[in-house]
Order: sequence, then structure tokens, then C-alpha cells
Amino acid sequence: MDGTTNDSAIDVSALPCAEDLSPFVHRHMHGQGRDGRSGSLRIPPTGGIFLSYVPGSPLAVHFTDRTCERRPRFFIGGQLRREQPLLVSDGRFELIGTELTPTGFYRLFGRDASTYTDGIWDFTEEFPEHAAWLDERLNDDAPLAERIAVIEDLLRRLTDDARETPRVDAAVREIVSRRGMVNVGELAEGVGLTSRQLHRRFVRAVGVSPKHYAKIVQVNEVFSALLAGDYEHIRALALEHGYFDQAHFIRDFQRFVGMSPMRFLDSGSAFLRTYLGKASR
Repeated sequence: MDGTTNDSAIDVSALPCAEDLSPFVHRHMHGQGRDGRSGSLRIPPTGGIFLSYVPGSPLAVHFTDRTCERRPRFFIGGQLRREQPLLVSDGRFELIGTELTPTGFYRLFGRDASTYTDGIWDFTEEFPEHAAWLDERLNDDAPLAERIAVIEDLLRRLTDDARETPRVDAAVREIVSRRGMVNVGELAEGVGLTSRQLHRRFVRAVGVSPKHYAKIVQVNEVFSALLAGDYEHIRALALEHGYFDQAHFIRDFQRFVGMSPMRFLDSGSAFLRTYLGKASR
């Protein structure tokens, strides 16, 4: 696998979640090959864990040092710290990804989110009862809205027993409100924890450190500004969003998005333009 993508053959849309699930679900993402075509998608970090449903052909998921062949019908996509997995279908491509809020997975499913970071996990093996419930009710040929409603019904069933993470949620809100430009020590003090306590709780509930999550938010903020049309002001955008120089910004953008800002602007990637620019809140 050479790492290239074929997202030009895939239509991508972002759909809102039901209002009552907003503390747990950020949005739903739907990708579908045009005219039943195959395709591939490179997945950048957004700050949330995904519960993914594959009604199309099974996917192979390529990581830096390994390939997960023929992913099952339901899988968990963990937070991304060092990886940008490439999803590849050799038949009809269709994927529905439910992006959870930063603490949504931990709160609903009660598992340490860092266990899933930089990996793809079979939902049926991790949560067999929930997977069986979905499998029984999901019709791959049903309208998209009906399939998303089934996924939301499962998540809604879990909300009564959801864990509470008030201090981590407060830290997430502060990071987002300050566009990722935070000092972790000050952030911890603001939520009544030591830096070590915040790091430990944040990694367990979110899957990555507060510093790394802040970087995801920061890059997404710059990405949003680029999408707004400020193409000739990359240096100014970088400085505005907390980067000390243009080279620093370009390195981070390359690491998180997989290409330079100028290459992104030239690529016209519909997938990246839909996927990024709105980090998980």
C-alpha cells in the first residue's frame, strides 16, 4: 500500500446527532462510493472516538506498521495520536461513522479510552451484546436516516448508566474555547486538579493527553480558517492560532492532515473538507 487515497470517488457528508445525545455524540459521518465504486479514505485525528458501521464491502485498515484485513461490520476507531489509518475497500465502499464527543465513549461504555488509541477494534468482540442488538436491527439497504436512528437508539439505551466526568469535560470546554492555546498547568488549576491528576483522568476519559487534544483543536481551528478562504495568509493564520513561526505550523499540519497546507488547498479533497475544521467538542 503506497499510502495514496482515492477519496475523489467517494461522497462524504456530516450529519447532526439527536439533541438528547449531544453530551455523548458529536456527529455522524457517511461515506459512500459513487455508483457503487470502491475507494479509500485517510483518517486524520478529530479528537473523538468513532463507532463505525460498514454496510458496504469489508474494509482493510492500514496503519504505519500493520494492516487489519477485512474489518468487521462494526468496529471502534480509537483516538489518533501517531497514526492516520487508511481505510480501503475492494468492493462497494460505504461507511457510517458515529463520532463520539471527547468523553462520550468512556461515559457510555465505561472503558478506558486510551486502550483504543491508535487502533481499530472489533465492536463484536469488545461489546458482544450491543453488537448483537445492532446486527438484529440494522438493514444495510434501509434509508440512511433509519440506520442512524438505530445506532442512536443503542447509544440512548446506555445514557442512564453513563459515567460523569465533570472536570475533564470542563477542561475540554476550556481547550475548545481558547482554540487549543492553553497552558496545561493553568488548565489543571482551573478545574481543581494537579497537572498529574488532570493528565491521568484526561487520558482515561478522552484517550489522549490534554496537550495532544489541544493540538488537535489548534490544527482544526487553522484548518477552518483555511476553508474560509484565507489562502494567502497562512503565516498570519499560523501566528494567530498560537504557532511561533510558519515552519512550526506546516510541520503540525503535515503531521495531523498528512499533507502540507498548500497541497491540501490544491487537492480539493471533499472528504478532508467535510471531515476536518470542526474538532470534536
